[in-house]
Parts: sequence; structure tokens; C-alpha cells
Amino acid sequence: MLALQMQPQFNAQEARYSDCIAASVIVILILSGLVLLGHFISDPINEMSSYTVTSATVDPFNISSSQLTAAWNISIYIKNYYTDDMYFDRVKSSIYYGYHLLAQVSMHHFYVLRLGDKTLKARLMNHSESLDVDVAKSMVRERLLHGAVDFRVELLARANGYKYNISCENVTVGFPATHDVGPGVMLGPRRKCNVLVDGKTNTKGWG
Repeated sequence: MLALQMQPQFNAQEARYSDCIAASVIVILILSGLVLLGHFISDPINEMSSYTVTSATVDPFNISSSQLTAAWNISIYIKNYYTDDMYFDRVKSSIYYGYHLLAQVSMHHFYVLRLGDKTLKARLMNHSESLDVDVAKSMVRERLLHGAVDFRVELLARANGYKYNISCENVTVGFPATHDVGPGVMLGPRRKCNVLVDGKTNTKGWG
């Protein structure tokens, strides 16, 4: 009889214990969801896309006195980790040597589908444009000493209402010693780009 009387009490305690565990799990899930929601509300695009220079060629590349004649072909691999399509417009690609603009071109709008990717190809040309004398000398010196010149690729765009500033540093282009005017080919591994979205920095992303 005693065993029969204790059994309902034990079952009630067990039920209360199970209810407490279930309630704790629900609270943890709700809090985790709120944290994630707050993260995406405060920074909805952060680390949701990545940008990588996969190839760069320059042909010709001729510096005569303080004038530059050059044509760059740049490939940028874009990966969209976002669950929405990304629509890019107001796209502008630029080539810099240090902080000195060498060439710039406006590009057509384009899409990157959700969880998809795209390789963007840009051709930038400079037809006998005048350079600062010190900049011209620096590029010639760098090419003679190292057989290569470091450039910076920049991509400006608007995507889904956000302003993107994508900067790809240290895009090193090597030139054969037997040619004075090119062609040049990117050296080393592909270059990961830094991203500013409306002033919010993302330097990690995915490779």
C-alpha cells in the first residue's frame, strides 16, 4: 500500500522536473533568437558577402616621362551568403597606386542570387594620362627593383539600399624583365578584399 501511495508523488515530481527543463530550453532558444535578431537588425549585411580578386592583368603598361598608358583586366569573385538576392547598381571600379587614382570606370548593374556567387570582370584603361612626377618615378623604381608593382582595386556600389566600399589591397602585378611596356600578371594567391557597408567594417567574410 505504501508503494502504491508513493508512486503518484514520484510521477508528479518527475513531471515538474521535466516541465522545468522544457521551460529552460524554451527560454534559452528565445534569448538566442533575440540576440541573433538584434545582430541582424543592427547590422543586417555584416559578413553576409565576400569579395576576392582572383586575377589581374595589365597590358599595356607604359610609363613615358610622367604619362601612363595602361589597361587593367580585373576579376572579382563575389559570394552572397545572404538569404536574399543582392542587386548592385551605381557600380564604379577604380585602380589606385597608393592613394593616387590611375583609372576608373562605371559598370552595369548586376545581381548575385541568394546563397549564390558571381565573378565580376572589369576593364579599366588609361590613355596617356598625366601622372604626378613622383608617382611615375615611384612606379618605375618599384618595377625595376622588384619586377612588380602593387596596386589597389576599389569597387563602389549600392546593394539593397546599402552603400558598399570594397577595397582590395596589395594586388601585386609582376612584369617580365624583357618587356618595357607589359604584359603584367597578378602574382601570388588571390587577394581578399575589405568591405565597408554604410561605414560598418567587415574585414573577415569568407574566402
